[in-house]
Amino acid sequence: MASELLWVTGQGTRAPQDTEPLPQAEAAALSQQVRAPGTKDKDRLRLIRNTAVSYTLTCTQISNLITALEFSDARVALAAELFGQASDPHEYETVVLAVALRFEDERAAVRQRLGNTNASSKRAIEPPKGTAKPIAQSAPKDEASWMRPKPSSDSDEDSD
Repeated sequence: MASELLWVTGQGTRAPQDTEPLPQAEAAALSQQVRAPGTKDKDRLRLIRNTAVSYTLTCTQISNLITALEFSDARVALAAELFGQASDPHEYETVVLAVALRFEDERAAVRQRLGNTNASSKRAIEPPKGTAKPIAQSAPKDEASWMRPKPSSDSDEDSD
């Protein structure tokens, strides 16, 4: 299946024709896993992202998964990432943004990440050319904490 790679908010994803809809049984199992007590948002995100690589999701499924997340930043990031995996993107604004996101600030942040004011207007949005951000920004070597000498102490104990 040689297909063109689509870019959704700067992250690669499989083309819609390469994925199949998430079966209801698997959707229910995933929902149960992400709503399990004691599960952290980072683990929820990992489970959802791993599933989204292989399947398309309905807006109702996406909304259900987003509401399981506790923190606003995680909800916004996931809503923007899953837009390209929606099998019914024409409903994204009304089902996902209006229902799953609690605050207008969250909805505005998702729209901004998608690069438009109406999320349902495009299926996949290409990132602007020449604006790629580095994967990780690190401090210059002269500022890196591991290179600074340890402060001296007056005790004889070894702190290592």
